[in-house]
Amino acid sequence: DCDVLLDQNLYEDMAQRYAHKVPSNCCLLLSPKFALLRQEFADIKRVPRKFDGNKKKILVFFGGTDATNETKKTIKAITRLKLSNIDVSVVVGATNPYQLQIEQLCVKHNFTYLCQVSNMAELMVESDLAIGAGGSTVWEWCYTGLPSLVMLTADNQRELLLILSKLGVTKYLGDS
Repeated sequence: DCDVLLDQNLYEDMAQRYAHKVPSNCCLLLSPKFALLRQEFADIKRVPRKFDGNKKKILVFFGGTDATNETKKTIKAITRLKLSNIDVSVVVGATNPYQLQIEQLCVKHNFTYLCQVSNMAELMVESDLAIGAGGSTVWEWCYTGLPSLVMLTADNQRELLLILSKLGVTKYLGDS
């Protein structure tokens, strides 16, 4: 029983997803074109990206909590690549239980450590590649045009990540 239904996600059966589940006069706002983004994204100046195949700035973000510590696993994976001339910024939320551990790893590997930022849109625009979880941040990466490597951190992300990967929007790395 609703007048308006908003689903910002992308599904192969989007047009039929809510058939016979809402009143016929319900206004359906379906697809990422209705994605809810914070004001900071509306305020940034988006510029077309030019890629030469050389990624220089990597942004790592696995959401506010990151209960399974994917951030640490990603930092270790990046350091094993022994890449030169790569600037890595690692963002964690204030509720991340591994903050101290991640900060120490960042110091050890000369990565930038940031906690509970208010300029995520700016960080995305300045980055060349994002690595993170497949939650709502995916729409922020899409909005800013930031290429991303995404891991599933919750079962409800699977269908979306498979579709986005199939469309070439992101590179789905699999389950965390």
